[in-house]
Order: sequence, then C-alpha cells, then structure tokens
Amino acid sequence: MSFRSPKGVYAAWLLLLALGACGTKPGDEGASASAEPAAPPLSEDVREAAPSEAPSTAETADAHEVAAGVDAEHDVEETLGLVVTRGGVVEVGLSFEGRVRRLLVSVGEPVDEGHVLAEVEVPELAVAAAEAAGLAVQRQVLVTRRERVVMLVDEGMAPREQLEEVDGALAELGTRRDVALAKLRAAGVEPVDQAHLARHGVLRVRAPRAGVLVELLIAEGGMVGGGMPLARLVGPSEAVVQVTTARRPPSGPITVVTDDGTQTSTALHEPLLHPESGLFQTFYPLAEALPHGTRVTVRFQPRHP
Repeated sequence: MSFRSPKGVYAAWLLLLALGACGTKPGDEGASASAEPAAPPLSEDVREAAPSEAPSTAETADAHEVAAGVDAEHDVEETLGLVVTRGGVVEVGLSFEGRVRRLLVSVGEPVDEGHVLAEVEVPELAVAAAEAAGLAVQRQVLVTRRERVVMLVDEGMAPREQLEEVDGALAELGTRRDVALAKLRAAGVEPVDQAHLARHGVLRVRAPRAGVLVELLIAEGGMVGGGMPLARLVGPSEAVVQVTTARRPPSGPITVVTDDGTQTSTALHEPLLHPESGLFQTFYPLAEALPHGTRVTVRFQPRHP
C-alpha cells in the first residue's frame, strides 16, 4: 500500500471544485465550444405579433384569386387617340373686318347649309349694300322715265338728246351698282341677306355647308376678319381618331371616351405598319364630330388567346 502526500490530495480537491463551478465535465469541453448559444424564449405577446415566414396553402390560393381578379379588370386595353380630319374642316370667316354682334349657335351644334351662325357689323359692306339697294331704286325710276321719253321722241315732242341723257344716267347707275354688288359677292354676302344688311347694318354669316360646329374662335364683341376665322365646321363622316400603338391593336369595334360621353367605332382599314418607326397606325371614323387635335381615350376589345 502506498500513501499520497497531503499536497497531492489538496491539488486533487482543487481540481474537482473548479470543474463543479464550471458545470461541465472534462469530456464535454469540445462539444460545448462548437454548439451555438440557445435563443431566449419568446413571450406570448411576441409570438402573436411575429409574422409567419411561410404562407399557408389557403393564403396562397387567396392571393391567386386576387391576382386573377385584377387581370380580369384590366383585360380591356386603353390608349390615347388623336382626332384628325380628312380635309373636312371648313373655316367660316370674312374677307372684311367686322365686330361680332351676336352668336346664334354653340359648339357641338349640328347645322344645315345656309344656317345663320352669327350677326357681324361690317360698316364697309353695309354701305355697299345700302348703295346697291338705293341704286336699284334709282335705276327703276330712270327706266320708267326712259319709257316716257321714248314715247315723246317718237311723237316728235322731245328731242333725241333727252333720250341719250337718260341712257347715260342709266349706264352710270348700272356701273355703280355693279361695283357695289361685286364687293358684296366678294364678301360672300348672299342676295337674300343684302336687304337685311342694308336695313340693319349687320351681316348674317351663314354655314357654307352642313356639319357640326366644332370651334367658335371669336366671342361676342370681338373682331373678325383679316385672316381670323369666326368658326370651324366638320362634317360628321370626316372626323376620325388616329391611334398609334406599338403592337397590332385588337380587331373589332373600339370605344372612344370623351368628356361628353362615349362613341363606338370600327376601323376604316387594317392597321398600317409605319416602315420607319415600326408603329401601327389605325383610323376609326367618328359618328359625332370633335375638334381637330382633341385627345381622347380609346378602349379596345379584349384580346382572345
């Protein structure tokens, strides 16, 4: 039997006490070093507030249903269209300057050919109309006088010079009247309006053709003439919507959306592919005329797979 020294026994007890304080065994030191520290437990409030990382099957199905509904709502394509005219714009104006006394129509109103659009004060034309009317009366008086002079000359009761004098006066009146009428014709004054112009001093401006009034460029009291038109007319079948798209538009009718409502239209021809830009251009006629250059919304029919 052998005995250890007190120093060895004391050292062994110190080692055991140190291991007990660390709470590990000598063989577990490597495993403890490689393991990650455990996360602290969550409280009940934190567990309820934390979002789930992986959605359930029911939530995924609901998301697909919502996405399908959005696609269905946006199945109809929309784009912008430009209202253009195919040479059907008629500008109504005057060759002489005047002041607009009254406007008798409003924008968007359909008018027939000859419909009175406005009354305009044009002093120069009023003078010409009054002169033409006055000369016509004087000429009629001279024609009656000439008939009497002819009878007197034939009976030898009046010299022939008197007849020549009356003929000269008639010629002068005729020339002056022709000049006045030529000025009225150059201004586009219809014969039916000449008497009204001479009597009231205002010119009735009429529509040169049937159509829809799409623009009034002068307000009441404003000056018109000198290259400034009074209004613009467009025939119902001559206004079209030009649509430019990056891909070929769907076939079938479209819906044109304006501030005043909607119109339905069908393309005049197949879409035209521009060789330089690579864009498609399609033209749709309008049943109701709109001002040239107006921007409208165009809705296509849904594309079929």
